[in-house]
Amino acid sequence: MVKGLLKKVTVGILSTVMIFSLVSCSNSKEAGQKPSGIVDKIKQSKKIILATNPEFPPFEFRTVKSGKSEVVGADIALAQEIAKDLGVKLEIKSMNFDGLLEALNAGNIDMVVAGMTPTDKRRQSVDFSELYYKDSPQTLLIRKENAGKIKSVNDLKGLTVGAQKGSIQEEIVKNEFKASKPKAVANIPNLIQELKNKNIDALVLEKVVAEQWIKKTGTDITMAPFEVGVNYSGIAVAIKKGNKDLVDSVNKTIARVEKENLMQKFIKDANALNEKK
Repeated sequence: MVKGLLKKVTVGILSTVMIFSLVSCSNSKEAGQKPSGIVDKIKQSKKIILATNPEFPPFEFRTVKSGKSEVVGADIALAQEIAKDLGVKLEIKSMNFDGLLEALNAGNIDMVVAGMTPTDKRRQSVDFSELYYKDSPQTLLIRKENAGKIKSVNDLKGLTVGAQKGSIQEEIVKNEFKASKPKAVANIPNLIQELKNKNIDALVLEKVVAEQWIKKTGTDITMAPFEVGVNYSGIAVAIKKGNKDLVDSVNKTIARVEKENLMQKFIKDANALNEKK
């Protein structure tokens, strides 16, 4: 009787010990598990790293706050919403436009939000979110003195047309201005200066961006009376291939932003801020 009771007690103790051991091992494995996807890694690091080219108002540009230069704009406001929905902080890295996708594929950043259009060529190397801005016609900036001379693409025959290096505007110049001389420059401010200094005769920019540069740089430049690049429209977030979980997360934020009509507010606020600079 006593032996049987002791045997039962012993078995019970051993069983309890085994259960606690299994639970402990399970918890240790879970604690030591590596993140299963990029979203898990982002949450574990408590930050998402964005790369952009802050020369593209109202989407991204620099302003001075409390004596410190900061990158702001509609794209940055969207990126803040993406970070908020993930429960992490946003870290911003600035670089030349033509180096953005290279940095993304190198794994140095998590996403590119830089007024970027998802062309077929770009889709070969990276994935894109849904479009978060769809009304993005392209235009030509010209000097006002030439406003009466440049009324169509044909009027640019033999003239020099500039665009930012690595941008869709560079593609537009190559594809639509074949009788012109193309000139690609890394930075938009330098292109504006090239136009003013008469080193180029026209500059392809997104219309909403061109409007901001006209307001910021004086009255000697204007838009040509015709649109170009009609097949190049829409802006999306670029994400490294294979990171579907991040694409899905970004798309959820874009859907919410669209439902709440926030993008137009972001652009309006960014325009107002840029015009105060």
